[in-house]
Formats: sequence, C-alpha cells, structure tokens
Amino acid sequence: MNKSQKLEQNLTQLNLELQCLKQQKSEREQVLRQLELDIAKSRQIQDLDKELAFLQLQRDRLKQELVLLQTTQADVFSQSMPKLKQKLVELSSFIHLLQGDYAANANQNLDSINIQAINHYQLSAHEYVDEVKMYLAQECGRHYSFEQLANLLVCIQLNFLTILAGSPGTGKTSLIYYLSEALGIEKQLLKISVAKGWGSQADLLGLFNPLKGEFQSATTGLYEFLQKNNSDFHAWVLLDEANLSPMEHYWSSFLGFCDPEGQGQPLDLGINNEQRYLPIGNNLRFIATVNMDHTTEMLSPRLLDRVPVIYFDKIDYSLIGQINHYRLAREKALPFSKTMTFFGEGASLSSQQQQNLQQIFQHLPKHLSLSARKYYKIQHYYQVANRLLDDANALDFAIAQFILPVIQGQGQTFKQQLQILTEFTTQHNYQHSTKLLANIINHGEQNYDSYNFFDLL
Repeated sequence: MNKSQKLEQNLTQLNLELQCLKQQKSEREQVLRQLELDIAKSRQIQDLDKELAFLQLQRDRLKQELVLLQTTQADVFSQSMPKLKQKLVELSSFIHLLQGDYAANANQNLDSINIQAINHYQLSAHEYVDEVKMYLAQECGRHYSFEQLANLLVCIQLNFLTILAGSPGTGKTSLIYYLSEALGIEKQLLKISVAKGWGSQADLLGLFNPLKGEFQSATTGLYEFLQKNNSDFHAWVLLDEANLSPMEHYWSSFLGFCDPEGQGQPLDLGINNEQRYLPIGNNLRFIATVNMDHTTEMLSPRLLDRVPVIYFDKIDYSLIGQINHYRLAREKALPFSKTMTFFGEGASLSSQQQQNLQQIFQHLPKHLSLSARKYYKIQHYYQVANRLLDDANALDFAIAQFILPVIQGQGQTFKQQLQILTEFTTQHNYQHSTKLLANIINHGEQNYDSYNFFDLL
C-alpha cells in the first residue's frame, strides 16, 4: 500500500468518525430538548399545584363565611345597613365622577377674589374705551376699532348672556381673555369648555344628591366660582364652544336671568336646607362662543330671542401684531357700579331717534315677528350705545346683533323681503348689517333659496 492509498484510507476513517459524532450530537440535542420540555411541564405542574392550593384555601374561607352569614343573617343585615348605604353613596359618586357628571363637593367657605378698585377715575367712558383699545393693541397684538370695543362692552354690560359667533380661529375666545386683562378682571374670568353630550344643569353646575343630602358640584368649577364671586366687579363665565351641546338644555337654569324680571333672583338648587338658594350677583355675565358645523347644535329661538349675537368675520391678518408675553397684569379694575355708569345707562330717545327705530321694524320681512322682549332689548341697547356711538353705528349694531341672527326663511318671496331690508340698510349707511345681509342672500341662493344667518359660520 503506497502513501496515497494510506491517506485516503485515513480520510475515509475520519469521515466515518465525524458522521458518528454528528449523530451523537443530534441525539444529545433531542435528549436536551426533551429535558427542557419536561422541566417546563414540571414547573407548570408546580404552579398549578400552588394555584390549586390557594383556591382550596379560598373555598374553605368562603365556606366558613357562608356558615357564619347563615347563622347570624338577621343581626348582620341590620348592622350592615348603614355601611351598605354609605358604600352605595360612595360607589354612586365614583361612577358619576368617572362620567364627568359632577365633582365632589368643594369647600363651602371660599374666600372672595381680591381685586383692587380704581378709585377717583376721572376719565370719560370714551377715554376708558380708548385705554382698553390701546392695551389690546400694544400688549396683546389685537387691533379693534373704538366702535367694535364700545359695542362689545355695552352688550356685555346690558345682557346676562352675549354670544360671539364665527368660524373657528376668528379670535373669539382669545379676545375675552385679553379683554378681561385690559379691564383688570382676569381673576374674575372662568373659562368652561363645553363638552359634547351635556344635557342638564348637572353637567354645568352640579346637582343635589339625595343619598348624601348635599349639593355636588360639577367639574367645571362654576359652583365654586359663583360662591367666591366678588360682586364689586364684573364676573365673566366664558362658555367656549357653547353649542357642542344644546344650550337650552344645560343652561336652562340660567335662561330666566336674561329677562328683566329674573335679574337679582337667586338660583334654586333644589336642596332641602338653608343652602337651597344660590345668590346670583348682578355683576355676573355669561359669554358664549359658537361655531356652526356638523358637530354643533342649533341655537333655539327662545335663546336667540333673549341675547345679542356678535358676528366675527375672518381675521384681517394685517391687523394682528406681536403679543407682549412679559406684559404685567393690571392690578386694578373699575367697580361694577362705574362700568354700569359707562356702559349700562342711557338717555331717553328723541322723537327722531324713535322714528329711526320704528323704520327698522317697518322694513323687516313680514313673517319675521319680533317679541316685545326683543323690542325692549333693541331699544335699551340703542339708548345706551348712543352715548358712545353715533346714531348710524348704534342702529347698525342693533340690527346686526338682535335682528339678523333670527333670520330664517325660504323661497323667492322671503329673498325679496331680505333685499328690501338690504336696500334700507344701504340707504341709511348701516354698513355692518348691509354686509351681513348680502352674505345671507348669497349663501341662500347657493343653498336652494334657504336663508339663515348661521349659514355664514
């Protein structure tokens, strides 16, 4: 056998040994895997044994409790009733908290908000509006005309609720923030973000819990805000996105305060004790922002009959300036009695002014009947606004805010009546109302002759 043959023989032998080793390795791996499976099963069995032992203990304990309960059922039941009632109250409260219905009753002895008064204010109402206008422009980057601000301040002063309507992003909410700063009453501003699905006073203010025998406030903080309200100054409640739910439902308890006979009356909370009536100060005002789209609710006729609706057009971005983020909050505010003198008191109308007012009602669409309440509000606004605005501007705002929002009709005949009203407003230079009427007519023509103020939003 030569050397080459010997090497081949050795190679063959090595290959056979290698195959043998591979087979042994494979067999050992199978054994190892089987051992791992056995160990895992053993651990599972141990866990099941522990769980079984625990369940057996639980079963024995429950059997003992059942025997005890059966032997002393009557005594245990009578002794447990107060505890069960308390537990039911706690569970009921907890469920309502999870649903957002109301919060736990807050501290009843809240301190009043401390605001310093501007004493010996010698400037006129015109000069005060100019001060507010300057603050908004220089500190907040918002440029509004004197007429716009004077009109807004008069509306808020005269009306328990004022509605700001417009498309999203037109500056409605931010204006109220900045305006409260400019007036020095930002501590007396409460913002409430209205949620979808609100249906009663319980969502906005709270409700009386008969199980606990007390009033439980809502998470909005309105109940506490009304308790600590400093009646010497304006107190504003901002209902942001107010028509995400029907206002006439969740705000119904406050609707009567929009009428003269409801002013100064307390709010009945339905409590059978000394806390039944919650005082509502004459200084309290609600301001609501609304949009109109597929996610919102329409405002009811009985609500629109009582309130002004101020329309916010698209923002002119050339009028938006820089905001001073380091501005100092104003520490003093005009007392409510002074703001009433500035923006709530008017003079008797002259014969010419009464004639101007009557002409408006003579040119309204025939089926658009306004209530005596609406007529009173328009007349009262005209009397007060005349002290700050000229006749044309005062009547222009009165038409735009009290009359146009209730416009709702269909057909060519109604359109012709709106066109007659537009000719009247154009003739008397009521620019704001003329523009709104033109937009209402244009939208109505595109909407199968259906004419509605809120289609503008």
